[in-house]
Parts: sequence; C-alpha cells; structure tokens
Amino acid sequence: MKKILLLLFSALTISAMAQPIKNRIGLNDIVNPRPKQTRIHEGAGSMSFGQIAPMRDVPMQTPVTYLHAGLLYGKSGIGQHFHHTMEEMYVLLEGEAEFTINGRTAVIKAPAMVPCKLGDAHGLYNPSDKTLRWLNFGVAMRKGASDAFNLGDDRVGVVLDKTPSFVFGRLDKSLLRENPAPVTANATPAGAAVAAAPQRGGRPGFGRGFGGPPAYVGEGVKYRRVLGPEIFKTQWDHVDHVIIPAGKSATRQIDGMEEIFYVVSGNGSVANAEDKGDLKQDNSFYSKVNEKLTFAAGDKDLEMIVVGISTTPKTLTLPAGIAMNSGVGQGQGAPAGQGGLRTPTPGMGVGIGSEIAATPRATALQMDFIVPKDKAEAFEKMYSEIYVPAMKKQQGYVESRLLRLYPADVEKSIEGEATTYNYQIQISFLTEADRKKWTQSKEHPIAWGAATALGATYKWRGYDVMGADNNR
Repeated sequence: MKKILLLLFSALTISAMAQPIKNRIGLNDIVNPRPKQTRIHEGAGSMSFGQIAPMRDVPMQTPVTYLHAGLLYGKSGIGQHFHHTMEEMYVLLEGEAEFTINGRTAVIKAPAMVPCKLGDAHGLYNPSDKTLRWLNFGVAMRKGASDAFNLGDDRVGVVLDKTPSFVFGRLDKSLLRENPAPVTANATPAGAAVAAAPQRGGRPGFGRGFGGPPAYVGEGVKYRRVLGPEIFKTQWDHVDHVIIPAGKSATRQIDGMEEIFYVVSGNGSVANAEDKGDLKQDNSFYSKVNEKLTFAAGDKDLEMIVVGISTTPKTLTLPAGIAMNSGVGQGQGAPAGQGGLRTPTPGMGVGIGSEIAATPRATALQMDFIVPKDKAEAFEKMYSEIYVPAMKKQQGYVESRLLRLYPADVEKSIEGEATTYNYQIQISFLTEADRKKWTQSKEHPIAWGAATALGATYKWRGYDVMGADNNR
C-alpha cells in the first residue's frame, strides 16, 4: 500500500512539474466581461469579476486563494467587510477610487494597490460614472481557508481624508531603478511616509538595499519592491513592480516561493528550461517553487506586477505581546501567551449553586474593550454572529455575556468608576484546560480577530470562580 501511495504521489508531482507554460497563463478578458454581480459584500451597484483561469483550475503549493479580475462600474463598489483567515490586495489599473481601511477613506489614483491586512476592515467605491479595471489578490493563513464578515456599510458619500491613513503603493515608473538587489523594502506605516509624499505610495524600497545580486537579471531591467513581507501576516512575501525594455530579456530565479505575474502593459514571452509561452497585456502567469524563468519583452516594454508567496509560514508577532494561542491580548502587562487568566463574574450563572467552593468550580474571563461609537453596532453583531457560535463548539464552554457601559448620566448617578472602556465580553469555561483548548481551536483566531479589529484597545482580568448564583 505504501508503495502504491508513493508511486501515486510521484506521478502527481511529475505531472505538476511537467505542466506546460501555456496552461499557467490566464487572461483578464475585459472585452467579454463576466455577468454583473450586485451588492458585493453589501456594497453599492454592480461589478463584473471572477477568478482568472488557470488560477481557478490548477492549485498552487502556497495558500493562494485567488486572483480576481474584472470591471468596477460607475457608482459601484465593495462594501466594508473583514477577513480573519486571509489577506487581500486591491489593485486599481486605471482612474481613481475611494479606498477604505478600518473606516477611514481616501481617494487613491491608479495605477495603485492597497493591501487589506489580516483583520483590517476594507472596502472600495467608484464614485464616478466611468468603468474601472480592477484586480484582487488573495492569500490565506492556511490553504483553503476563507471567511468574510460584512458590516452592511457601502461607503457611499462618506467623509474623505485628504491624506490616506493606511498603507498603499503606486506603480510609479519614476521610482524604478536598474537591477537593484532583492532586499525587503521599508513599508509605509499609516500616516507616516505617505503624509510626507502624498500619492507616492510611501516610496518603500527607494534608496536602500541596492547592491548584491539583482532580483531580475537583464540589460536595462528596472525594478522596485513596492511592498515587503513586514506588511503581511500570511505567507505573502512581496509585491514588485518590474519593467523589461522592448527587445530585452530578464531572468528570475524563484527560491522558496511561488510568484504570480500580471502583465500591466506590453507583450513578450516567458520560458523555463523546457517550455515557452506568449504574454500580452492583462495576462497572468504563475511560477513553480524554485523555478528559473526568462522573460523577454516584445516590441513594447513588458511591465508587470509580481506577487510572491513564501512556502514557509511566518511566525506571527501580534501587537502588545499577544500570543497566537492566547485567549486575549497582552493588555496591562500579563505574561505573554497566558492570554486571559481566569475571572469570577458576579451573576454569571455557571450552574454551580450559590455556595462558596473550597476549590474553583469554573473559570471566567472578563475582556474590556474601547469600541468607537461608529463601530458599536458592528461590535454587538460580531459578538452574536461570530463569537458566540465559535464558543458553542468548544469543550467545557458554559456561557458568555456582552455588556455595554451605562450612559454617562446613569453612570454618574450610581457613582460608577470612571472608565473609557465601554464594552465587556464575559466568557466562562468549566476548567482552565478547556479555556486553553478554546484558544488553540481553529475558531479562536477568527473570533478574537473580529473582536480586536473593532475594539482595538482592550484589557482583561482573570480569577477562579469560587461561588456564583443565578436566579433565572
């Protein structure tokens, strides 16, 4: 049986490696667009888009979810929504549109790209009457993972920021340099380099890292690393902008990753040691791991976007010392990775009677959040539609509650303690071991990511439940 499986595996591997280059080339066909779809993520208007073949038909080794391409019609867009198991990057190939990240909206002019990082709410709207060409790259935390949480916000008529408060990049030919080394770029922190150089895409990778072996070897080849791995939490490694002059060629050695190439303009070909295929504007092509490729430009410059995805998962470092398997964030100085200790909750109703126990009868966890007023409705919806269903699947789960702080006048009348934390989620498990299993479950990153995306400031307290009463 083992021999049969080994032979089958070998056959599949050889088949994949022998895949003709022409079968790895797809087309964003704007002449014959796909049927219109309406209310994408509860957004306005309609779009025509879909997966570019063969991305749809031939699975890659890395956790690439899709390369969507299509048309964004006038007065249409993508409603603001979350993904907690994957990251996306919207690419605008022409015109301009209103991009939203975490409720902040700004106009971005094409050709440009906006990464939608893990757990960031994002949306897109075309306020003009023009039809725009649009791409969307998606990479998951693990192969096959996907999710979405819509906020019911079409972003029509919102207040616009003069300067984008989020990371973005532009395909600016003036920033390209001949044969720079493939060194990770400086990313654009929100409101930093972008503010200093509006609509320059933060200029990541400009003026540093040159020297050493070039990323794309060829006479006159120009290149810039627009976004580096520090931007992303998935295995997404980079986004490059490359131009090969007309009549010239460039070689690319792809080590430890797969890459997706999208032809922005021009024509040419791509070849490996055994095969060759033709490229033209709006073609996509994907590489194999550790493949060496040669790209040749035709009678026009060959301009490409290159997305790299590593075969090695990243070690995720979350803000404020949150461990991937923690129950809650680090907050006020608890040891990293312990995530929410355990807390008694008056009136939690854990079903253990009203007596005082000699040993803990359950655990309870109180997590306080500061939730902006404009996200309050979404936070409450998140609790009932994401957090509760996720916890109900867990061993030893007892119950939970979502508490909202009294209005200020009521708090004042009862002489409540002054606080800026306006929401609290209380959860209870029978044992600490049960709680730890919850933090290591596949549902936990989705639920916790949804909560902290809406309530980014948080803290917690933890105790053993020594007594409880519930008069329901």
